Amino acid sequence: MTELEPYLKDASHFRGEAERVLLPSSEREIAQILREAQRDGTPVTVAGAGTGLTGGRVPQGGIVLSLERMDRILALEAGSALQGAARVQPAVRLKQLEEAASPKELFYPPDPGEKSASLGGTIATNASGPRSLKYGMTRRYVERLRVVLPTGEIVKIARGQARENGGVLPLPLPSGKTLEVPVPSYRPPKTKNSAGYFADSKMDAVDLFVGSEGTLGVVTEATLRLLKSPGAILSGLLFFNSEQDCFAFSREAKQRLHPRALEFMDSRSLKILSERHPDIPRNLAAALLFEEECRPGEEELLTQIWSRAAEQAKARSSDCWYSHKPEEAALFRKYRYDLPVMVNERAAENRVRKLGTDLAVPEEHGREMFDFYLEKVPAGGIEYAIWGHLGDQHLHVNLLPKTPEEFERAEALYGLLARKALELGGTVAAEHGIGKTRIPYLEWMVGRKGLLEMARVKKAFDPAGILNRGNIFPAELLEEV
Repeated sequence: MTELEPYLKDASHFRGEAERVLLPSSEREIAQILREAQRDGTPVTVAGAGTGLTGGRVPQGGIVLSLERMDRILALEAGSALQGAARVQPAVRLKQLEEAASPKELFYPPDPGEKSASLGGTIATNASGPRSLKYGMTRRYVERLRVVLPTGEIVKIARGQARENGGVLPLPLPSGKTLEVPVPSYRPPKTKNSAGYFADSKMDAVDLFVGSEGTLGVVTEATLRLLKSPGAILSGLLFFNSEQDCFAFSREAKQRLHPRALEFMDSRSLKILSERHPDIPRNLAAALLFEEECRPGEEELLTQIWSRAAEQAKARSSDCWYSHKPEEAALFRKYRYDLPVMVNERAAENRVRKLGTDLAVPEEHGREMFDFYLEKVPAGGIEYAIWGHLGDQHLHVNLLPKTPEEFERAEALYGLLARKALELGGTVAAEHGIGKTRIPYLEWMVGRKGLLEMARVKKAFDPAGILNRGNIFPAELLEEV
């Protein structure tokens, strides 16, 4: 029997329990497992790569259905001069797709930082990353899906095939019947968002499944849109004496330049990074990692443009780094992605679960939210570090409590920040989903009515409520609809 322990947690260290783990290698096996589970009322939790941060793949009893054996790229081809497509199984890793697409001069625009994440997992959460500033989130690049429903039926869904009409999304089934899915009445915020089921007028079935966190069906195959690789990329790390100066420059860069990524790191982040990377300055307030695409031969000119703009914005010009060499750009990114790894290591040493926000607000409220962080987080008296996607007004406040009492204070502070983001028209989950750990914040966002509307959607697909039970909303809500 496969050892259970690795499947009972995710990267958030949220833990669960299960009776056994099944590792199907085909769609047919998955359909049979779900039919039997539906008949017996056995909960089934779909497990991806385990890189999630909200407990979404962590079982609360029943069976774990790991998709790890379904890890093949089935097709990858260039289409027009500007784009191509990849047909993949759900356990294909982001890194695997990148390496396969690169020789064809293609790339997959959604850019979650954890390259060991599975594509099935990123589809489940509508994931994104630094490049979302220019390219948007996962949903935009999913063209087709094959899905095994909780009843064992297998559906093929193409973009635009079935659309919302009058509050209902009609989904044709292989049996010849049509599933009438009630579309919730709430609407997504004007930010990047991965909080709950997508709902909008004229949405289609692909929209609904992307971001549904494995609660509506098991994705067994996805066709993803790829884009032509850019000719060249200028990258840089800019350092500032003031967090406010860094924020102001980020806004100016979006207006005057054309960055595809603007990544913020505060002074505590820099100090943590310098423990592993001694070349990182320890005594500065903030850093901004940027990337901009350019034509070959224009790298030096673009470097001069960025350098002048950064100097005018009070960046520490003597400390700033610029490069158009791929290996140095990779090093800059490594700094940014080593940071959460190092912070998670600290949390493990503390033996108290870290709390990391996933809040985003509309552009016009970015400065107010940023200033709120700078006011409230240091006053909380808990070790912290702030980094994230400043270009999207989406920063991760990472709270590192050391005792149960500090954890309670960290939860209260998290709630204060979440309420502020909602007051400003933002979201409580911009890229990591809700899972099992952020349900209370989702209720603040959409209300109990919104959660009940989500429960009705799930019940349409999963009458027995067996699949990924406890994700997005409490399982007991299914008894009320």
